[in-house]
Amino acid sequence: TVQSRLYLREMPWLPALADDMSYGYRAVQVAGGRAVPGLSWRGPTRIEAAFYGYRMKLDLGEVVRPGERGESVGTFTGTDAANNVGVSLALKS
Repeated sequence: TVQSRLYLREMPWLPALADDMSYGYRAVQVAGGRAVPGLSWRGPTRIEAAFYGYRMKLDLGEVVRPGERGESVGTFTGTDAANNVGVSLALKS
């Protein structure tokens, strides 16, 4: 068997505080399994594997940087992102 999943999500983050902040999540997973006869005396055995990757992104929007006297020194856009990949293996008996 082969399975696949795809997740796409984008939403406002703390909309009451600022309307230009957002949180995004993207993920994909592909999994498969195969029955292996005779591997266990208890009954059918399956070997399963999954490969996955996901990205989380927090966009803080435009932020004004104040100076020492309260004047605007400049603006910047803040974004944090994390990319993750992994493998999962299972032996089910």
